Amino acid sequence: MRTKGTLNDVYQAAKEYYQGENDGCPHNPVVRFEDGKWILESGMEPQQETMLECSLEDFHSWFYETYKDTGYEISEGDEADFRESIAGSIEDD
Repeated sequence: MRTKGTLNDVYQAAKEYYQGENDGCPHNPVVRFEDGKWILESGMEPQQETMLECSLEDFHSWFYETYKDTGYEISEGDEADFRESIAGSIEDD
């Protein structure tokens, strides 16, 4: 299963996988930012114009504490911090 859209769209899908509400999690799941869209898909899918990428596990590590807040939506500031974190981890490799 693949989710594509805003970071909030990907967040909702990731939260459902984390909480066991959706058992259709892709194999080797990754979160990617491509062509202005966030994508949650299998890491085995070919990359298109990937600008950023992290494992779903790393995504959970960043956001899991917010999963218990049913009204949480990712703000522009949260997204900027997350993007910076991913970019920093890519540069560290």
